[in-house]
Amino acid sequence: MVCHGCIISGGRIHRSVLSVGCRVNSFAEIEESILYENVRVGRHAKLRRCIIDKDVEVPAGVEVGFNVEADKKRFFVSEGGLVVIPKRAKLDDAKMWRL
Repeated sequence: MVCHGCIISGGRIHRSVLSVGCRVNSFAEIEESILYENVRVGRHAKLRRCIIDKDVEVPAGVEVGFNVEADKKRFFVSEGGLVVIPKRAKLDDAKMWRL
């Protein structure tokens, strides 16, 4: 489900919900996730089973939801493996967030 104002520029979205004003750049992949308002997903980023709150920018090439142990060090991860990224989280250094 994609709300008005979203831009999907060559990315792939599967079984996900994108709120108002989200942008998914080229070659990004989003699976079984919920993105709240104004989330930006960079090129080649991959998200699986994530809830991303408002105003978060996911840098290019970042992968979230593929390695539970690595995700637990950075974010809240539910018992079922759902990754939650809080509102306005800063993911500035893309090298730090790559797996």
